Amino acid sequence: MERRDGAAGSGQAGKSKAQHLVRALSAFTVRLAAESGDKLTRFGPSSSQCRVGNVKFLRGPWNEDLFRVLEGFPDLAHDDEVDACSGALECSIPT
Repeated sequence: MERRDGAAGSGQAGKSKAQHLVRALSAFTVRLAAESGDKLTRFGPSSSQCRVGNVKFLRGPWNEDLFRVLEGFPDLAHDDEVDACSGALECSIPT
């Protein structure tokens, strides 16, 4: 499978991006975690916790844009915020 950016469909582009971010965050402790399952399944736990009021958001000028994306998922083209919220919840769960 060939992507528009020329990277192979093996996930190599994601690995390269992750390595770049780890280098950019060199002053911080960073833990990489491979994503598994589709985006809709990964967002399920986060969505459930939001619905029952277990997730709080800092009030800010970015709220409207964030909520628009979260409420529009999975129908919107850009959904990076969904990945971020799913990942944040996953990181907050003790292992």
